[in-house]
Amino acid sequence: MFVRFLLVIVLLLSVATGTRQVLATKQALQAATSVAAECFGLAQRTGAIKAGLEADLIVVERNPLDQLGNLQDVLLVINNGRVAINRLR
Repeated sequence: MFVRFLLVIVLLLSVATGTRQVLATKQALQAATSVAAECFGLAQRTGAIKAGLEADLIVVERNPLDQLGNLQDVLLVINNGRVAINRLR
């Protein structure tokens, strides 16, 4: 559920920021991950890739820092420690 919410935020920010600067893109990704976790009071549990924190991960083919739209081409999703989607095969 949290991951879906974050992806919606990322996509909305993608529309808002377009392909401006890498810095703006990085800030958009942070807003959808670590900053969102802080806002929801979940920073001690999630929001970053760090030992001891919960993390749902996605693997994309192209760098989302180049363009946030690259997040739409998801190759792999790991949810609750299990592979949920695998398009790498």
